[in-house]
Amino acid sequence: MMYISDKMKYPLFSLAPIHEYTNSGFRLLCQRHKAKYTFVPLVNTTAVCKGKIKVDINEMEKNVTVQLSGSKPEEFAEAVKIIEKKYKNIIGFNLNAGCPSYTTMKTGAGSALMKKPEQIFQIVKACKESTSLPVSVKSRIFSEYKKTLELYRKIEDANTDYVIVHGRTVKQGYAGKADWEVIKELKNELCIPVIGNGDIKTLKEGKEKINDRYCDGVMIGRAALENPLIFEGKEKINEKQKKKLILEYYEICTEIGQNDMNNFKIVSAQITKGVRNASSIRNEIMKCKTIDAIIKIIENELK
Repeated sequence: MMYISDKMKYPLFSLAPIHEYTNSGFRLLCQRHKAKYTFVPLVNTTAVCKGKIKVDINEMEKNVTVQLSGSKPEEFAEAVKIIEKKYKNIIGFNLNAGCPSYTTMKTGAGSALMKKPEQIFQIVKACKESTSLPVSVKSRIFSEYKKTLELYRKIEDANTDYVIVHGRTVKQGYAGKADWEVIKELKNELCIPVIGNGDIKTLKEGKEKINDRYCDGVMIGRAALENPLIFEGKEKINEKQKKKLILEYYEICTEIGQNDMNNFKIVSAQITKGVRNASSIRNEIMKCKTIDAIIKIIENELK
């Protein structure tokens, strides 16, 4: 079963799409450890339409949703058709309307769309006309609740299947605390499912948010980078487990032909957070010129 029920087509717990981190290798790692729903991050619609990129989806993945980034409804419509035709293991599409990166915003995409609710409306409509799969929107909040509600009302009016709300403003970026009270207010106001995102550090905490009616589902991001076993309900993992996870990640990447040096560096550095001499180990990892050198550090330093 793809979703928690046929009538409520939204993921209960999911791995957040994080650019440069959650590639198909990392998603497969998390899926091996009970992450049932994952998202492909920031797929540029213009590049898809021009045939300039290959979407990073592996045939072994299950229950994966493709997050699209762009600003033109007609390109979203075309990109959806191209991707759905090529990849048979996807279960939905997501519009990124919350990325705070200047590089993304200057093209009119990401959180730049928050100032143009009508454009989001037209993009969702274009996607819905091009696919029968669920279409969702991931965005942020404004400092004023009235503007936040107006934005999500417009998104809801487009017949969006569900929304993912990151409880931070664009100005906050990834700093400060996510405002879960705003997420709760939106859940009470909207008729479509609300997935909460921001600062969830354990599966238990996510379940509490759902049980306390803050949201209908939870998306977990940075905590999963440090602890890919989070979806198994493990709140803390030791050095031995972290070592095993990094080596497992290496095996997965090798198997699918995705041994990217920069990605392996940053993922390994994230997983090693919290171990003895973590800062020193991460510094050594970032100096490495080869993946083999990183593996050697992991095998020698993590006990």
